[in-house]
Order: sequence, then structure tokens, then C-alpha cells
Amino acid sequence: MIDDAERRRLLAALAGDRSLSALKALAALGGRTAHPDDVRDEVLALWPAGGPVLALAGALLRLNAVGDRASLACCLEPTLADMAARARTREDHFMTIAVADECRVADRTVLHGPISYFRAMERDDGTFGPDPLDNAIAASALLRIGVPLRDPSTVGKLLLEHALGGDLWTLYCAMRALGLMRMTPAPFPVPAVDGSFADQTYQRLSVIEWLVAPVFAAARSGDLDALARYLRGGGDPDLRDLRGWTLLCAAAVRGRSGAVRMLLAAGADPSLRVPDADALPVFWAAQHGDVETVRVLLERCPEHVHAISKVNGHTVLLQAVFFGTARHRDLIAWLLSTFDAAELLVACNVRGYTARTMAQLWHNEPILAVLPDLVLETEQYRRRLLETIAGAPDPAVDALVAALADPRDSAAIGSALAAPGLDINGRGGPLGQTPIIAAVTGTDPDPGTAAARLSVVSDLLARGADPDLPERHPMGVDAVIRAAVLNHFDCLRLIAAAMPPLAFAAALNERPAINGQTALDDTVHRALTAPPSTLDSHLAQIRWARAHGARPDIADHTGVTPLGRATAALADPILKTHAPAVLAALGDGG
Repeated sequence: MIDDAERRRLLAALAGDRSLSALKALAALGGRTAHPDDVRDEVLALWPAGGPVLALAGALLRLNAVGDRASLACCLEPTLADMAARARTREDHFMTIAVADECRVADRTVLHGPISYFRAMERDDGTFGPDPLDNAIAASALLRIGVPLRDPSTVGKLLLEHALGGDLWTLYCAMRALGLMRMTPAPFPVPAVDGSFADQTYQRLSVIEWLVAPVFAAARSGDLDALARYLRGGGDPDLRDLRGWTLLCAAAVRGRSGAVRMLLAAGADPSLRVPDADALPVFWAAQHGDVETVRVLLERCPEHVHAISKVNGHTVLLQAVFFGTARHRDLIAWLLSTFDAAELLVACNVRGYTARTMAQLWHNEPILAVLPDLVLETEQYRRRLLETIAGAPDPAVDALVAALADPRDSAAIGSALAAPGLDINGRGGPLGQTPIIAAVTGTDPDPGTAAARLSVVSDLLARGADPDLPERHPMGVDAVIRAAVLNHFDCLRLIAAAMPPLAFAAALNERPAINGQTALDDTVHRALTAPPSTLDSHLAQIRWARAHGARPDIADHTGVTPLGRATAALADPILKTHAPAVLAALGDGG
């Protein structure tokens, strides 16, 4: 519905816009504002106390969009009550309900006035009069808070016949209502708008998202009847969503082998990748770990068993080892019995980890037990891999990143830091990492290395290093997730102290394109296989991250949340040992 070039253009155009529409449009595209604390400060400094209902709604929704739970806790209920009491127009009442819905207000008694307003518009025939816009707004308002319509079918029929060919605002409102009534039409082209107007951009993106959402929901849930209806109606089997996912990738990452078969039979292209992750459907199937889904895809394209994502260099086998559950162990065993084991095992990721060394890194003995210990020459493989991902050289940053490979080498690091023209936030080295990301990459074999790493991170932060800038490889993430993945807890605390609190919370909750796992999710993932000597540190990091805004309800690409991962681990033979302690560290999940 939009191609990757347009998506990148829109992300760049919206990056500096702090309006509510821009914040929502960025989120729809998979981005976020770089300055949520500035948005919060601006909203509070210009708080429209006693002002128009729409201005108050916009202020509350902007706070919600940047995750400012503290400010919302103080002002949401009294402001919402004031809005409901003073609402007069259709838009006032609608936005009052929108605030209650989006900010998850549990007590809906305050909405009696807005509900009564829209109920009074309802006619005997079930519609809200002849005007499509009246019907779209009234139906959406009531349905958003669980109030049933007298006759949804009459409203839906009116909107389908009279609202889809009109102006963008009417189309936007109609599509919201149709989605809530489960009457979304088949995807159709949505006219482009001038990207300089955030309101129109957000409306257009929302329409596209609502159009494709039911089809992607069918692919992800394995609803073959719904998927078949879409395809029989001439639907594009290679439909993409706003983030560049294809239907085939969406079905594969949820392990829906039946949906994958149906899409392939309809002509879906198994060579199309999710652009940000540079990943094929089989890569996503391996993240889920479903053997049958991987089998179906490799039967169609057996050469994809050696395909990689250029972001992290993972093959199907490396994906399975990385995620490391009992289901992934079964996938590993099937791969090794079906394809040439030596050819599979020689592969390494961009950091040089093979299947065996990765299993050793994560202390996953059951996975290690099914991997043959073959003598293999991996250096040539890695050299070719790094050549394919090489960026433009930056000698000063390259030298600093190389020196940071050993945080104890203070002489080499000091010399590199003194280089003229050094960009402390440039990207360098074979993985295109910023210096602070390079500083938190690697493991600490002894307390001396850990202390040296902490000192280097402190120095880089003092020099202006930005921990929120992403690397190119191995995961395309920032220093927050990198430090969390490797349990550099002391470094993570230093980074938190150097970042504004909402920006840090946003970084904790960011879903990387490569796997969708937030910093908390990665910490949970690694805590489940941690050795006894580091488990307490992982658990402390989980508790600390929760206290600093990390959410346990954000799902990765497979649909699993950190809380869900820990809960499922209770029944997983590989992960169950630490699962109770991890669940306790996560708390109540709220």
C-alpha cells in the first residue's frame, strides 16, 4: 500500500514534528519521536486549563503518545470529567470518548453525557441520520467504549455505499467505524497526500492500516477461511502493511503453516523480505520455531536454508539456536538431519558466532547437545559476510571502535579518543556501531573487564555519546538494548542517568526490526538460560527496568510478550528452571 521509499520519506518528514498526528503517524510506521520529554514539557507548559475540549483532548493524547504515565496519573481523571461536562459539539463528545479509550480509563461513568449525545442521534432505522460523517463518528464513538449499536448492518451499508469515495476526513472516520463493526472492505488504493501536512498523512496511514489489518490478522492467526475469501476476491498475495511486512512473512513468524501453504499456492513470493530486517519468510519461521512452517518454505526454496539477514547474518539454523526453546531444538534437529550438517554449521553471524559458540554464549546446554562438534573453518565465511555489509570507512571512528573491543586497553582507547576530527556519535568498525554501542558489546570474563567497561562508558557519555542512536549491525539497535542483551547492568544504569526519563523508557520499549524483542524481553530471554552465577544480576535488571518504564506486555514479532515468554517457560523443558524466579521479578505484569 506504500513502498519502502515512501515509508522512509515519511519517517524523515515527520521526525521533527511534535503534533499529535505526527506522533501517531510515526508510531504507525514503526518509528518514534526522538524527544518525548520535550513533547511532555511543551504540553505541560502550554496546558490549556479551562480551554476548549479539543485542546484538552489533544494535550492528554500527546502525553499518552509519549508514554508519560506520571503526568496522566495526575491530570487524566479530573480533565476528562471537565471535558465531559463541557462537551457540546459532535467533535467534543467524540474526543472525550477517544481520550477515555486510548488512555484506558476504567471508570466509564464519566462518559454518560457523550454516550447520551450519540444515542440521541440514533434513528429508528438504526442509522444516525443520512449524513455519512455523522454515522461514522457516532458509530465509532459508541463502539470504542463497548456500547452496542441498534443495527450495525444499516450503518455499515450506508458507509460502504456513500463514504468511501469522498474526502479523506470522511473516509478516515468511515474506515474507523467499519473496522470496529468488522465490515472492513477489501484493500483498495488510497490516494497520496501532501506529506507536509501531518494530519492528512496520519489519516491516510490510518486508512491503509485499517484496510490491511483484517487480512494480516487472518495470516497471523491462521484463519484460512478469511484468507481464502480475500484471495478468491482477487486480493494481492504479496500485500504489505505500513512496516513492510508481507502476508507470507506475517504468517511465517506466527508458525501458521496452513496459511503459508495457501499464500504460496496463490502466488505469494517467498523471496520478498521485510526491508528493515532484510529478512525472508523462512527467517521469520525460524524465529517462531515451527518445523512444519520451515519445511513448507524450504520445500519451495531449498536454497533459503543458507539465506541470511544482512542485519545480523542469521541463517535458519542460527535463528533457531538464538531463540533456543524446546521447539527450536526440534527445528535444529530436523535441519541437521535434512540438510548437509557441515554446510549449516560453518555459518556464523556478523559477530562471528557459529551455532555452537552462540549456544555456549547463552549457556544453553540442551541446544548445545544437539549440535555436532565438527572442526570447521569459519573465518573465510565471516570475511565474506563482513564484506557484504561493509559501510563507508571512517578512519577515526573505526580506530576507536576497534580499540573498544578490549575495554581494558586504556592506552589504545585514549589515543583513539584524541584523534582529530573524531565524531563521537559516528558509526564505525565492521558492524557500523557507534562507539558507545561498541563499548557495551562483548562479555566480561572477569571483574576487571567489567570495571574497565563501566569506566569507558562513563567517559563516552561525558564526551557527548548518544546512547539512543542505532547501530547498523548486528541488530540495528541502540546502546540501551545492547547493554540489556548482554546484562551490562551497571552500564545500563549509567546510560539511564544520562538520558531524559521518557526517552529512556521509550528506548527500553522499542521493538527492533530484527526480532521485535524489547530490552526487557531480551533480558527475560537471557535470564531463562543464565548460569546460576549471573541469574541474580539478570533478575535485578528485570526489576530495575520495570521500575524505569519497561512494559511486559509488548509482543515480539511472534506475538509473545516478556510476561508470556516467562509464563510459557514454566512448561518448557529447556527454560523451566529459572521461569518462576523470572516471573516473580516481572511482578504483576501491569
